[in-house]
This record gives sequence, structure tokens and C-alpha cells, in this order.
Amino acid sequence: MRTYSYKGYDDTGAPKSGHIEALSAKSARDTLAAQKIYVAKIVESRTQRGNFPQPLRGMFYRELAALLRSGMPLVPALGMLLKTPELHTAFVVLSGVRDHVREGLGFAAALEKMSHGTKSFELSAIEVAERTGTLDAVLNQLADVIESHQQLRERVQRAMIYPIFILTLGIVVALVMLGVLLPRMQRITGDFLSMPALTRFMLTISRWLFPWGIVGFGVAGVLGVLFFRQLFRDPARRIQLEVFMLRLPGQRVYRYLLASRFAHTLAILTKAGVPLVEGIALAGRATGNGWCEERAEVAAHAVRHGQNLEEAVHGIPPLAEILTGWIAVGEAGGDLAGMLDHAGRRCDRQFDHHLARLLALLEPLLLLLIGGFVLLITLAVLLPVFSLTDAVLR
Repeated sequence: MRTYSYKGYDDTGAPKSGHIEALSAKSARDTLAAQKIYVAKIVESRTQRGNFPQPLRGMFYRELAALLRSGMPLVPALGMLLKTPELHTAFVVLSGVRDHVREGLGFAAALEKMSHGTKSFELSAIEVAERTGTLDAVLNQLADVIESHQQLRERVQRAMIYPIFILTLGIVVALVMLGVLLPRMQRITGDFLSMPALTRFMLTISRWLFPWGIVGFGVAGVLGVLFFRQLFRDPARRIQLEVFMLRLPGQRVYRYLLASRFAHTLAILTKAGVPLVEGIALAGRATGNGWCEERAEVAAHAVRHGQNLEEAVHGIPPLAEILTGWIAVGEAGGDLAGMLDHAGRRCDRQFDHHLARLLALLEPLLLLLIGGFVLLITLAVLLPVFSLTDAVLR
């Protein structure tokens, strides 16, 4: 049996769409015709590779692990999850995975064929778990890691709401004052050359900014986006940018984020039975940082030639200071995966702590900068008024 997606019309002419299981496309058409649905387009689900977002993957792994732990075989478990409302948006991906598995393909290989979003470390862990019969346990661990990553992302997004609001409000106020108040004030007070120097300076900015300055900012923004896209396509330049970012003030927050991702990923791969050499490289990719990925490949090569993990991680500068102590204890105590888990959780807490401190500095700094600029514009408006009042009183 295969799953097909269809679009068509019923006998009243109303549009119809949905999914159907059948032995072939012809059989699916015949079944739908018997239901008075006339098919305009029908496509086999497993030919439609789709996106499988991280939050949905976490939910899918958790629910599939629960079904497998209860003793349900993989194919019926996948079929049951297709009926879950929360996973409906991933129906095409999941139905294609089920069809591939039903025809003999491994679960990891089927997931790779159907999903754009699944990470390489997830696929490696699932593949090893299939071979060792620990799929339910590994899926639970994967769900933990994905939920941890998702929570980190949400915390960063929530933390940035207030600074972005303040910045946006300040820009709007400054634009209104530059574009409306200053020009009106000039029409009231008259001669440009007789105005105070601050007012003339602000009027010059206003004339440059409206309208061509805004167009220029828009063009610069588009060019900046194109530049960074091109930059990230060149691995060497991308790594140079990432090295520079790790030298900026506040880079400690980013280091803890990278260390958390590396530790959590390597822990789950180690528990799943993935060889350490392969696990280091996959954990490097999971950080999302090209420099860490490159150095992790070098560290994996060193471990392959007999170096221990602690010494190898010393060669990954963003992680060396944070993780090597935990790794040394884990190797000495024979519980590397457990210590990596502890390290990942500690990095999560340190990330939250340093992010809070950074934002505590950023918010008043933004207020100071925006308030200072608005004060300058206000003075630029008021100084000519004060001069005009003095002239009248004399």
C-alpha cells in the first residue's frame, strides 16, 4: 500500500483534496471515483520531499518512542501518528516515511529521503539505534535535545523583544521629529544661516534623510543581505566572520550556546552507540558554527589516531575552556555521556545567566543612545524658538 495526495471535485463541483492509501495511482483514482470524487491531480506522497520543522520533530520523536516502548511495531506506530492533529502539517513527510519503511527501507534512511530539516546527527543516532534495538530510548533522548535547543531559541527571542521595541520606538520618534518638527520650525523662524549650529546640523541630516536617505538605507539593506548570503556561501570567509564574532564583547554568551549544543549532541550520540570519531564530527556540525565544525573534524582525526577526547577538544577554541574539564572527569570515571549531559545543562544555565547580564547592559545603553539623540533634536527645535523669543522681547 502507498499513500497518495489528491485534488479534485465532487459531483456538485465543490473542490476536494486529501490523502488516500492504495496499491497504485489507478487504484486510488478508481476508489475516489466510486466515492464520486473526480481527481484532477494525484501524487504519491513519498515523491514529495518536504520540510520537517524542529518543534514537530521533537513531538514526533517523543510520541513515536512512547508507542514503540508499548510494544507497537514501527509501521503501525507511524500510521497512528499520521492521525495526530498536531502532526498534520507534516503528513506528507510522515506518510512517505511510513511507505518507505513498509517497503523495507530503514527508518533513518526513509527520514533522510523525505525530510529537509532532519539533522545529520539525528539520522546517525537513529541508524545506530535501529541496529542495536534501542530506538525508543534514542528517540526520547533526541526529543530532549531538540526541546532544549527550541527552549534556548525561544528564550533568546523573548529576551530580544524589549530591546527591539525600544529601538523601533526611538527610530520612529527620531524620524517624526526630523521629518516634521524641524522643517516646520525652519518655516517659522526663517533664515537657515542665522540658526544655531546644532539646528543647522540637524536640518542638514533631515534634508539628506528625506526622501533619498531612506531609499539609500533600503538599497544598503538589500545589498547587505545579498553580501552576507554570498559571504556564507564561501566557507573560508564565513569562518573568518565567525572567528571575529567570537572576539567581540559579549561573546561569552555565544560560546556557552555552542558548548551546550556540542555537549548535548555528543552525549546522545555516545549513548546511542555512535563511534566517538564520528560523533565528534557530527556534534561539531550540530553547533551551527563553521569554525567549530572545521575544528571538530580535526579533533575527530586526532582521536582516530589515538589522542584522547580531552586533548582533542583543546583544539576547538570556542569549546576548550568550557568543556575539557567535564570531558576529563567523564573519561576518567567511565561515564562520558553522563558528564556531557551535565556539562550541557550547566552551559544552558550559564547561557541564561550571561544573556541576562548582557541584556541588562544593552537595554539602558539603548535608552541612553536613543534618549540622547531625541534630546539633541529637541534642543535643535527649541534653540531657534528661544532665540526668536529673545529677539522679540528686545
